[in-house]
Amino acid sequence: MSVFFACKKDPKITPNQILVEAPVQSWSFACEDTTLIWPAFPPEPAFGFNFADLSSSESVWRVVPDPIDGNVIYYLNSEKDLKAHCLWKYNIKTKQRILLDKNVMNDVFINQNGWLVYETMDWNIYKIKGNGDSLTQLTFDGGSKFPRWTDDGKFIWYVGLDCVHKMDANGVRVNSLNGVYSWVVQIKHFLYYVKSVNNVFSITERDTLTNTERNICSGENAFNWYPNEDNTIMYWWNPNHLYKTNISSGATTLLFYCQGRFHHFLRSPVSKHFFAIDFNLYPVDSKTIKQTGQLFEFSEDLQCRRKILLPN
Repeated sequence: MSVFFACKKDPKITPNQILVEAPVQSWSFACEDTTLIWPAFPPEPAFGFNFADLSSSESVWRVVPDPIDGNVIYYLNSEKDLKAHCLWKYNIKTKQRILLDKNVMNDVFINQNGWLVYETMDWNIYKIKGNGDSLTQLTFDGGSKFPRWTDDGKFIWYVGLDCVHKMDANGVRVNSLNGVYSWVVQIKHFLYYVKSVNNVFSITERDTLTNTERNICSGENAFNWYPNEDNTIMYWWNPNHLYKTNISSGATTLLFYCQGRFHHFLRSPVSKHFFAIDFNLYPVDSKTIKQTGQLFEFSEDLQCRRKILLPN
């Protein structure tokens, strides 16, 4: 029996309600001993996948769906003898994989024109086309991270050494935002970022025309977020749950019960499917705990999922 499930009742949460999360239970990893890494999931008839075929050879860290081709994803993983992450382009249908960069730190994001942006191990920001062409370094200060494209794909917000900055696609700084230290998502003239008070994290919206702020949603534990393709819904998650919030009304719906296992949800604007990383911890020996990251694809309603078997 699986300990992970999708919430079918879609419980509603009032705007500005602080979401109090239960602590993640240790049994959520479903590991009774060093040999049992995967829980006993039921078969997934919608995708025709047999979980008995699973392997644990990959260590995926992030995934980004392509904005045009629903069969293409970009992902970061760890390779042997490398301290950085490798950035890959992968076609789920053809099984073709292309290495784009092998010096990536944490995050990667793509705009509607197919340009990827990310930070490297020396804490500088680069961009590259999805086909692997035109690798370009954008920052040189050794203190730049968490780049995010604006909704029009023309500018990049990123966290710098002292505050958050905005630059154009060629690396020319055009604006800064003092007092904010999280990454920034921009939709039209609205900025979205996280504020933290007493371990309560809030996604805050700032109207740059009036310089006013309002709280979109709040919850315990740090979380990540991103808007959907038409910028009306904000998806956000923490170690326990995946939510969606109507940006206009603030109405929030619980979509999925993660229980500390599935992380970094991103939704394909083409297929409407969700992709997420399944992080597992298991002991290697008495002093070593290994973390593996497996890539899963979820149906649009989050009721079915399949493991994406990536090449070694």
